[in-house]
Amino acid sequence: MSRDFNGPTSAIRMGSGGLRDSAQPFTIAAWMAADGLGETAGRIMSKNSAAGAGAGGWLYAIQSSGRFIFNKDFSQNDVTFNFGPVSTFTDGTFHHTAMTWTGGVTTASTVCYYDGNTLAYTSASTGRGAAVGDSSWSLTIGNQDNADRTFDGRMAHVHFFRRVL
Repeated sequence: MSRDFNGPTSAIRMGSGGLRDSAQPFTIAAWMAADGLGETAGRIMSKNSAAGAGAGGWLYAIQSSGRFIFNKDFSQNDVTFNFGPVSTFTDGTFHHTAMTWTGGVTTASTVCYYDGNTLAYTSASTGRGAAVGDSSWSLTIGNQDNADRTFDGRMAHVHFFRRVL
């Protein structure tokens, strides 16, 4: 069974209780059938809000260019990686994506997969300073905490692992 995300109120909020601060390694995996690219950088999964730099948190999203993006907030400069683009993302059929982050700040710390293939980096920004905590944000699927970055389409079997797989 899948969940359809199609508007600003579409989201699954998991809360922050029991989920340790994500300055540690993790993996996200999901099956997605996108109808479109969603609102600006439609979130696949996030633990943040658009409150600005230094607010803490992270996001894994699809941008209007068809590129996947991962961003983790650091005190001096965020880790930001762009992967792709993927031309088949909005074809309405299910595709598998996964993203791993080792907790590091360089391009070697993050890998993005699409239908089992590693996606190439298109741009990267290495982090500086300390990882900013995200304990105040809810883990959210299909959007972000303040509900203005909706994913457009269906998702199924969305997983968050507290380690790199």
